[in-house]
Amino acid sequence: MKKKRTIIFWVVSLTLVIGCVWFIKDFKEVTEAFKNVHINADKANREDPIIFEVYHKNAFIKSFKTKEDAINYANKYKDVYVKQKNTDEWIWNSFDPYILFENDKYINDYDSFSDAVFFAKEKEGRKIFYLSNQNVIWSDSENIKEKVLLDVPVILQKPELPRGCEVTSLAMLLNYAGIKVDKMELAKKIDKDTTPLSKKGNRTYFGNPNDGFVGDMYSLKNPGYGVYNGPIERLMKEYMPDQTVNLTGCEFEDLFHFLSKGQPVWAITNTTYKKLDDSQFEIWLTPTGPVEITYKLHAVLITGYDEKYVYFNDPFYSKKNIRAKKEDFKAAWNQMGRQAISYVSSN
Repeated sequence: MKKKRTIIFWVVSLTLVIGCVWFIKDFKEVTEAFKNVHINADKANREDPIIFEVYHKNAFIKSFKTKEDAINYANKYKDVYVKQKNTDEWIWNSFDPYILFENDKYINDYDSFSDAVFFAKEKEGRKIFYLSNQNVIWSDSENIKEKVLLDVPVILQKPELPRGCEVTSLAMLLNYAGIKVDKMELAKKIDKDTTPLSKKGNRTYFGNPNDGFVGDMYSLKNPGYGVYNGPIERLMKEYMPDQTVNLTGCEFEDLFHFLSKGQPVWAITNTTYKKLDDSQFEIWLTPTGPVEITYKLHAVLITGYDEKYVYFNDPFYSKKNIRAKKEDFKAAWNQMGRQAISYVSSN
């Protein structure tokens, strides 16, 4: 009996010893695993921290651990941008919309495309970015197609909008860009200058088309005129806020950069598509200053070009891609203030 108890004792003891050995082994393995996890995590944090850098033009200023801190700091200054370390894309910037680069170096930024492209043409290796450093809208190395003809559906201004050529041409552009909107919605939304027509002697007082649509767009029985590029740009930005590009003031050939990429161009011309005689113009006095006008004002959507001709959709006619001699159309466009608007494709 005593011998049996002794055997049981040693069996139990051996079992406990073996269990302790396995427990200690497992505990060491688990501890080592957790230790490795912490070591690897600490190593990763030391080697690959996410750092946000602030630059002024081409010069590094300061780095931050969070994007919010970097932007809050950068927001105090002009001509700065924020990017993540070891990447090229800007996260935030305070430049004017049109940003000029030369050989991948910042040169200047501008509020208008016409100013930017004027200086861009001074030297080779220059590009114009729009809103960020990822969206090139003009480059001196860009290959412009010799001819372009876009298939843009025609929208007629009549019968609802006998003076609505500007918003109807905009409707054609927006629909071609994939934005479903009709001319009547645009006619309702466009800014209006409600100054009534009056005459005192040889002076005419009326609204300013740079401020909003002047007169009655819906009926020829009442006085009316039209609208220029500024209000059209503001309206277009409601539908394409980060894509609308006002080309007003640039050279006529600069419009081809956009047409070559497949984007039609809204433009102000006249009903003859040729330069008008000076007798066709008069001066109005408006609440915001004098303005030169012609009752032959018209707006179209340019859809293409080739060596001799410019092609466009005229909202007064159902025919698509009407053509006019390039030099004639250019002269009319120049005379009407070089007014044009297009867009950049979405990324």
